[in-house]
Amino acid sequence: NKISIECPLGKALYKRNLGEKAEVTSPDGSYSVVIEKLEMIK
Repeated sequence: NKISIECPLGKALYKRNLGEKAEVTSPDGSYSVVIEKLEMIK
């Protein structure tokens, strides 16, 4: 799946690295995520 950098999750993850924690703020509330895997898409 692709994540747009314009959505709340994409904005929180932008320019983050593997293993980093990010705080996501969305209309439904806030939550934390940890980047466990990165894949290059074509």
